[in-house]
Amino acid sequence: TNVNVNANTNANTKTARAMTTPSLSPPPTHRAITLPLLRKRSEHNDNLVSTLEELALHQEELQAIGPLLGRTCGKTLKILLLPNNVIDRMDPRDLKFLKRLEYLNLALNNVRKIEGVEGMEWLRKLDLTLNFVGVEDLEESVDNLRECGSLEELFLVGNPCMMVEEEECKDMREGGEKEAKEGHKNCKRPMGWVGCRAYIIAKLPNLKVLDGKEIKRSERIAAMQTLPQLSSELKTLAEIRRKERLAQQQQQQQQKENDHTNTSQQDDFLPDDEPTYHDPETRLKLSNELYHQKQAKEKQESAHLAPPPKGEKEWEEEHLDTVKHVREREQSAETSTSGNEGRVKDGAEE
Repeated sequence: TNVNVNANTNANTKTARAMTTPSLSPPPTHRAITLPLLRKRSEHNDNLVSTLEELALHQEELQAIGPLLGRTCGKTLKILLLPNNVIDRMDPRDLKFLKRLEYLNLALNNVRKIEGVEGMEWLRKLDLTLNFVGVEDLEESVDNLRECGSLEELFLVGNPCMMVEEEECKDMREGGEKEAKEGHKNCKRPMGWVGCRAYIIAKLPNLKVLDGKEIKRSERIAAMQTLPQLSSELKTLAEIRRKERLAQQQQQQQQKENDHTNTSQQDDFLPDDEPTYHDPETRLKLSNELYHQKQAKEKQESAHLAPPPKGEKEWEEEHLDTVKHVREREQSAETSTSGNEGRVKDGAEE
């Protein structure tokens, strides 16, 4: 009886929630940069997309850069700012045309690996603050950055690969292996790799600033001396993290299959009673909801807007159409008048 009562209560709760909450349509599977969005953000350049040198697309809920950007303004674009979106990959197909790019900002996105930058010989600054670059992809990411000979500034703070600077974690840097393990247990946030900064400095000799901190000559020399040890340590740690990620993915997939109440709508949006985490999946669900709200708001506003004012070209076309119709009426009137006069003349002669 208690089971039936609880089931009825849950069913009533879900029904009431469905009646009070508007239905959400599934968002597009691939939100990338479009031509209308480019024109909207190129007002500072007289709406000329092909000659853009700087582009800022903050909080546009983008999931990818897309191929359109490189094809339209890839030859002129120097500064590209894409912070606070949900871009999950630096796709080489989208970045290969951005040869003249000098500053790329992808802070607060879902990027897991640095790629697609091999052909950016003018790139001087790359900002990947608060993304998800882990140690399992760090070696390949840094190798790709070695192709950027002009790179001077790199920001990776807030990524899983970087060391977390907290008071509770000092023993991780100052103590031995035992103290490091204890420090990891007592730390409030997930720890990164303690050798990450030194590894990046040793692998990128042209880099001058890492996470806003200038790289000194003594620090670079020390990093170069420990590079073989760091490389070996990174390979071991990366293999462990890959296995952990694979096990986590399998567990999530199993949990998803066992949850019969899970729907496609719940996959796209975050339920109200579900806790939020700092991971790509949660950020994507929150972005889907924000995108849906923005689309609904724009649709509602456009329905109440007055028609856009006519430009000079539209007025000229309307004037020509009016003149054309007037002349056609005049010609038809003249034709009918001349026909009537001919009939009257014939009747008089009879």
